[in-house]
Amino acid sequence: HIDMLDRTFSVSSFPIFAEDGQMHQLVHVARDVTQYLQNESEKNRLMAAIEQASESVVIVDRQGVIQYVNPAFEASSGYTKAEAIGQTPKIQKSGTHDRQFYETMWQTLLNKQVWRGRVTNRRKNGTLYKEDVTISPVVDDHGEIINFVALKRDVTREELLEQQLHRAIKMEALGTLAGGIADDFNNILAAMIGY
Repeated sequence: HIDMLDRTFSVSSFPIFAEDGQMHQLVHVARDVTQYLQNESEKNRLMAAIEQASESVVIVDRQGVIQYVNPAFEASSGYTKAEAIGQTPKIQKSGTHDRQFYETMWQTLLNKQVWRGRVTNRRKNGTLYKEDVTISPVVDDHGEIINFVALKRDVTREELLEQQLHRAIKMEALGTLAGGIADDFNNILAAMIGY
């Protein structure tokens, strides 16, 4: 690294020998690797962020074969990285979505659009769970789709709490209605008893 230039170089040295076998010259070839090192550093930061994310990250190729999963995927699905890579997301298929659901999703993705939705998946142990999923197509320099990246968040607990809240609201409304009817009935009875 040369501080004055704020650049980093990869240097190779080659000796040139004279006829008598003594080193006559030394040739240095320097290649500026500053941008390469910055790119590598950026890739490492990005990879560390993906590995430590609390949301599942799944990368599949154009045919839908899983190429990468992060530790959050392993924790939520029960499948290890080794078990998932080389498979398709069908390993998690729950059977709750019809064919049209998946056809619409793939049509959106192949049109280079982002797909968002809630999916019911199956863990390795067979239990079902709900995920909010965002799938984005990844295109190369020529605009061709090369991968799809899915960000998935387990919302099973939130959905359960939401259902409990809706039941509580219904019960409260029913209680209010019953209380109102009881008051009206009491008023009618009071008038009858008083008569």
